[in-house]
Amino acid sequence: VARLMRYKPTGDLVAVKFIPRGSDHINVNVAREIINHRALRHPNVILFHRLFLTPTHLAIAMEFAGGGDLLDLLSLRHPLS
Repeated sequence: VARLMRYKPTGDLVAVKFIPRGSDHINVNVAREIINHRALRHPNVILFHRLFLTPTHLAIAMEFAGGGDLLDLLSLRHPLS
């Protein structure tokens, strides 16, 4: 589940992905995603902000990119260059 939230200190919008703790959802693939995403710095890649834990979820805060879903864009334009 992803939610749109506002980062209070700056007022910026961020997307926060919530992954339930204590389930099979948190595995090696999630750990790999976090490690790789933290290392990426590119204008065409969503920026990773921070990782935090709630009592029930692992939360990944990242840059918010408005404009719709990538899958919808691909279905309209087919392959992108």
